[in-house]
Amino acid sequence: MLAHALAVVVVAFPAPVKRLDDAAWQKPTMQAELSRWTERLHGWGLTWTQDELRERVTSLATAWYEGRRVLVAVPKAYLSALGTTQGWYMFTGADRVPQRFVLSVQKRDGALERVFALGEPSLHPELISDAFLAEHRVGRVLLLTAWSSRPEALPEACRWFTGQLRERSTTGAVVCQLEARAVEHPARVGAERPRELARTWVIHPDGREAEQLDEPRKRRRKGAKR
Repeated sequence: MLAHALAVVVVAFPAPVKRLDDAAWQKPTMQAELSRWTERLHGWGLTWTQDELRERVTSLATAWYEGRRVLVAVPKAYLSALGTTQGWYMFTGADRVPQRFVLSVQKRDGALERVFALGEPSLHPELISDAFLAEHRVGRVLLLTAWSSRPEALPEACRWFTGQLRERSTTGAVVCQLEARAVEHPARVGAERPRELARTWVIHPDGREAEQLDEPRKRRRKGAKR
């Protein structure tokens, strides 16, 4: 019994699930933590720059990742043989500024009309229903548009939704975006939480794809000289 409990603890112990890369360091949460810890270390007399701290943390995380991989090899094999594998690791660093998938359609005047945002009710259930969005596999795919290391995750999801909207006679450009917004702090419930766009993918009616919206064309006023 003690050996089994030890195996479970060792496998579930917090650890990086992958190596730190540039994409991970560019996340707002990581940038904020890097800034805070650099300032904190300066107060303790360690005058490392942010780049130096980043390099040291990356080296430490890589060594931890590689060492843990060797350490848990036997316990993981044991738990796998029993069919009691650990599905979720303890979180080592929650993303406090998560990104979520947002689907919109661009009108003729250039304005965006939102269809739905992940985690919120659909504003146009006749186009994309709430029942569809509630499906586990759909939610997983949409979460991966932000979490996946594959840049193609967002365009692929956008192309699929474009096909669905085209079947429902939607003629405008389909706009898929990743919207970043800080999680609500328990001590500041109801406080304003700005939304920032992390990425945009646009699919035009002619099939053209782009990573940004076109500038809306200005209507020519009647009587204006050409």
